[in-house]
Amino acid sequence: MAQDKDYKTITTIIYVSGDSPAERKDDLRTCLKHATHHTGETWLTEPSLTKNTDNATEAIENETPGNSVTIEEGDWHPPINQLLICHDKTTTKNGLDGMMQGATKSNQPYSLIVVHPDELIDRANGAERIQELVDCAVDVHLAEAGMVVTSGTAIKGATKRALTTLSDALHPSHDHDTDATYAWSGGRPPLGFEVDGGRLVETDEYDRICTVLQQVRDSETSKRRAAKRLGCSRGTIINALEDRPSMYGLV
Repeated sequence: MAQDKDYKTITTIIYVSGDSPAERKDDLRTCLKHATHHTGETWLTEPSLTKNTDNATEAIENETPGNSVTIEEGDWHPPINQLLICHDKTTTKNGLDGMMQGATKSNQPYSLIVVHPDELIDRANGAERIQELVDCAVDVHLAEAGMVVTSGTAIKGATKRALTTLSDALHPSHDHDTDATYAWSGGRPPLGFEVDGGRLVETDEYDRICTVLQQVRDSETSKRRAAKRLGCSRGTIINALEDRPSMYGLV
């Protein structure tokens, strides 16, 4: 980036991840279009959104996954607008880690745009990343759903369930991928899991169980009523909440 240009402060960050250049380009276009309407980056339509999508795609495909790139508007109306893009392939998380560190360590408010919430949500961390971001003055935009989680929001109760449900609906967790399985040490499988090939995998009732357990955690229902709804003992509910909260997205 040339040092003799006058640049505006970056206020919008985009994070994309995908298996192929075509997938990453589609996600970039969705995020850039969202930015033009919802985070004030109207300069992306000059000379056209298509041209800026092509430029952004070329920039990330020529850069190592995990590294960030910056695109900028044409040098017509200084100071010049910029937009930061962090990117990964599906198998890497360096870009995600770098984005989180940069967005949460800065004293400046940002708008972060992702295509859908499962870019930020996983079984190990649940919605923790989103909570960390909004606690640090970051508005999290979910471009595909047209949703915004504004800074200062508490990611709990109905908000947390909406995010995790949306994530599961877009990319179901029942494909028995690595992130949705756990090592099995023998004995009776935990609530909502079954044994498949030496691993614990989620049953078809897993999402409903998570919703009920979250309601217990949020004091919206009792352990006794939850046990009756799920056909198990009150002790099983207590074990799930106290011993295995991460398995149900409760941490």
